[in-house]
Amino acid sequence: MKIGVYSITKNEEKFIDRMINSCIEADSIVICDTGSTDNTYQMALGWAEKYPDKIKVLQVYVSPWRFDIPRNASLAAVPPDIDACICLDLDEILTPGWRPLFERDWEPNTTRFRYKYIWSWDGEGNPGTSYYGDKIHLRTNYRWVHPVHEVLYNYGIDEVQTFTKENSFEIHHFPDHTKSRGQYFHLLEMSVKEDPTSDRNSYYLGREYFYHKHWQKAIDELERHRSLPTARWNLERSSSYRISGKCLAELGRFDEAEQAFLAGIAEADVREAHVDLANFYHDRGEWQKCYDTTHKALTINEPIHMTYITDNSVFGAKCHDLLTLAAWNLGLKDEAIEQCKIALNFEPNNQRFKDNLAIMERLYNSVSV
Repeated sequence: MKIGVYSITKNEEKFIDRMINSCIEADSIVICDTGSTDNTYQMALGWAEKYPDKIKVLQVYVSPWRFDIPRNASLAAVPPDIDACICLDLDEILTPGWRPLFERDWEPNTTRFRYKYIWSWDGEGNPGTSYYGDKIHLRTNYRWVHPVHEVLYNYGIDEVQTFTKENSFEIHHFPDHTKSRGQYFHLLEMSVKEDPTSDRNSYYLGREYFYHKHWQKAIDELERHRSLPTARWNLERSSSYRISGKCLAELGRFDEAEQAFLAGIAEADVREAHVDLANFYHDRGEWQKCYDTTHKALTINEPIHMTYITDNSVFGAKCHDLLTLAAWNLGLKDEAIEQCKIALNFEPNNQRFKDNLAIMERLYNSVSV
């Protein structure tokens, strides 16, 4: 089979070599520059000179800016004999040895290929948010829609999704945290205006308001999200309630916030929902509730199916850190020390955990003596 990679880019000189190196085993690579003012475009041309039969570089200018138009332009530039297309951003990489795994798991009737996508990482370099990515597809019968958080839609065919096996093909995301997300406000508002019935866009807009501390706007939009007839996915509804809870807490509306967190648990009884509620009680200094809720979280041992709602960190040190603090404040010193040691096993380089353990053991031993 023939595999093509296509990407849009702007001012990505820090990442372009890493990205192209990761996918150089592909049969075709299309880089669509959208107006770089750094060396990204020149660096891409350098790669095209080195691999003239494989790498194509083009420039596209879109005004006013939106993501779906250049995505479609770059897809259109993929050679017609390519069987499968991988849409890869410049801050993403294909993991080493990806091609034989890809070819093994892609089935003959596949139209969309679902793979493990690691979106974030914790301080120890362990995977954080992970979900099944959906940006790999048949060369034909697909197009991008929406100004931002664009979605790949099929047309003219019945979609057949194939999921990769365990320990198989993955794409890893290493975001540039120095880049502003400010343009997302306008683009998400444009998306919602263009399609106000889209529950997905409404959720993303509410979440974006939350990220930028527009608490009341987030509350209002997420309430609208949950009112939409198509907003039926319980995991996203749970997240919507919990984000609303965080916003309400920021506004000092603590009773409403608690009810929102509880509603999030009612929608989806997953560890993430209980940890969000426990964090709320922690911030309020309600130690018994924090203790009880965290213990409840630890009884949920199955991670949720990989989605963008998944937070792998709740299966790491986070619960044990919360229990450490709650138990210590409740006078349960033995349990606090035990839980702090467990947290350290997950994050052995966490200085706060080390300091907390040293302080607790010193105070505990001084009382025991």
